[in-house]
Amino acid sequence: MMAVGANTEYFFYHPSMFEKAGVKAPATFDDFLKVCGKLQEAGITPIASNNTPWYILRYISMVPYRMTGNAFINEARTGKTKFHSEAGIAGAEFLQEIAGYFMDGWAGTDASTARDYFLNKSAAVWYQPTGSALDYVTDLETRELIDDMAYFTMPVLDGYDATKPTDYFANSGKGIMMLADSMNDEMKKYVSFFIDHFGDISYTQFNYLSGIKLSDPDILSECYKDMLNNFDHVATTDYAHVWDVRVDAATNEVLKAETINLAIGAITPEEWADRLDAAVAENAPAAFGSD
Repeated sequence: MMAVGANTEYFFYHPSMFEKAGVKAPATFDDFLKVCGKLQEAGITPIASNNTPWYILRYISMVPYRMTGNAFINEARTGKTKFHSEAGIAGAEFLQEIAGYFMDGWAGTDASTARDYFLNKSAAVWYQPTGSALDYVTDLETRELIDDMAYFTMPVLDGYDATKPTDYFANSGKGIMMLADSMNDEMKKYVSFFIDHFGDISYTQFNYLSGIKLSDPDILSECYKDMLNNFDHVATTDYAHVWDVRVDAATNEVLKAETINLAIGAITPEEWADRLDAAVAENAPAAFGSD
């Protein structure tokens, strides 16, 4: 398998709106909540969000990740650890609190509408992977961030050091899989051609930040060099695992539905956790074995 991307996920924001509210980019989750409160007090919608399940799952997983690394989700998915545990409840409580700062009507809003809401400066912050954000937050000629655009990385959690500040969600995008016995001379020539040109074409023609090196890395803008450097510093073993990939398929359906219910305040963190634990008990043994 050959991976082609180099996506890091950031909180993009408008510095002018932060300045109006008298706040700076947060370093910790406590800071983040305080920043959102100050933005709201200044009459600014803090966060552009949408109802896509994977997007909401990012928020609920951040605090457990900072508390335990990937240990929480890797154990909770099999029942070894409960969702109704310190880390699980902390994540659920954080989601409910941060969702209070999402744009009005977010639960009925799709991804493109939320994006436009942010780009039109109707909200201060927009969380997004570089793979789907760069066309909108950078100048397509200079490849530098457009005016009144900046980003901060996933905040850290006071009192916990299971992960480093440089570790967060990062992925390699789509993978290209090739059959081992297909590697004849023609296939080898194709793969060689692909590797020689994909990085250059991705950057120069499609504004895509690839994990395949350019023939001349110096042509990268300073902004893109910084983003690739960030990607390089995410630990290969400790990058944040996405929950909807880690749990079994049946539990994933419960996870997505109940996390949206949690975010809109239809259920409590405890109810969310209990429903996930029940789903794991029912579905995980068939998916992962009884051990």
